[in-house]
Amino acid sequence: MANEETGQSAKEERVFLHDISTPIGTSTLIVDLLLSRMKELGNMDDEVAQLEILLRSLERVKSLILDRRKVLINSSDS
Repeated sequence: MANEETGQSAKEERVFLHDISTPIGTSTLIVDLLLSRMKELGNMDDEVAQLEILLRSLERVKSLILDRRKVLINSSDS
């Protein structure tokens, strides 16, 4: 089944989602580690707030990727 907008097959789209999941996951981990370290150091409230916004954004992207992956898997099962 091809994506009507892009012409990609479901398999190609799953590969793409997998490929972008890795850097998103890595970025999330790094931001989370930096956030923890900055909280330990203290006196960095503005920076912590910005990293928390970034972390929420990355988590949202991860969620969107997982949601799309589920749709693709369910459509290939039917």
